[in-house]
Amino acid sequence: MPKLADTAKKYIQAKGDYELAFWMEMVLEGMHQALRLAREDLDSTITFHELMKFNVLRTVK
Repeated sequence: MPKLADTAKKYIQAKGDYELAFWMEMVLEGMHQALRLAREDLDSTITFHELMKFNVLRTVK
């Protein structure tokens, strides 16, 4: 994702590459939670959103 590292660096000062990678992942997760990020698998009809829903339903008993 273009400029993902720049976006993470805008809000935090990472002490190393691993910490920067963690915060980049948090940016992506925040975008997903805010419905700003969605991706669709072009090989099938299952979307990322549906996949996440299946994973949540599978863990709830």
